[in-house]
Amino acid sequence: MTEKPIGLQGGYVQDFYKTLDKIEVVSSTFNNFVKIEDYDKLDEFMEDPDNKRMYSFYEGNSTAINNFRGSLTWVREAGYAVMKDDLLTERQKQEEISKLNNIVQEAALKFKAAWENNEWFDYGKAMDEIITDMKAGKKDYKTELKAQQNTYNPYWMQLRSQDQKTFDLLRQYDGLRDIPQTRSISNGMTKTNLSLEDARLFNEEAVKAYGRNVKALVGSDQKNFESLSNISQPSIENPDQTQLEYMLNLAWRNAVAEISNKYLMKITEK
Repeated sequence: MTEKPIGLQGGYVQDFYKTLDKIEVVSSTFNNFVKIEDYDKLDEFMEDPDNKRMYSFYEGNSTAINNFRGSLTWVREAGYAVMKDDLLTERQKQEEISKLNNIVQEAALKFKAAWENNEWFDYGKAMDEIITDMKAGKKDYKTELKAQQNTYNPYWMQLRSQDQKTFDLLRQYDGLRDIPQTRSISNGMTKTNLSLEDARLFNEEAVKAYGRNVKALVGSDQKNFESLSNISQPSIENPDQTQLEYMLNLAWRNAVAEISNKYLMKITEK
């Protein structure tokens, strides 16, 4: 925190961008090998411990990383707005800019620690408030964010490379789910939190199982999706639910349950 300058101009934010550049190259390379189904080169690529670590870290923290990256642009624009505000004194402007820079600096330090220790990236409460303000200030932000996440989420991108027809149908009919980046397995009263790597593998397997379940329950014909989306099947939780929504929810629940049981067996065996 004593580094000068700090915040957007500081070395820790620059390190964040440099690290992210390397991580995204690895993620892109991984997805390209999957897309062309060159699994021999994929296995060879992932044998490199650095590549495996970067891929695992990004998949486990992509939401937090992308939120933080987006917030940096918002903070820069907010800083410009503060400096142009004629109602603020020069002292008030400097204090506000300093506050923003300190929040960014703290979050960048948290990223550095998470990266070095291969842990979850928690950018902190202050940065979370900035991100909340950023989201609230954007028109139709939730809709835009969901569409972006559905397109670029690494798990859905893998499904797209393996079964583009199912992916396109799920995207068209709002079947792409929000995927939690932390996972826990319950065994009676005992709950076990999965490691970053196990949570990543869990999500990969759950998405694959979901794709299989959708094809089994709904099929791969757009006419089926369209027809089911016009049939009402209300529930207590969702009075406006369609039959398609019901079947997609069922497919997702079954997929998560299937993979949970698989990991529960592993934990029990240990």
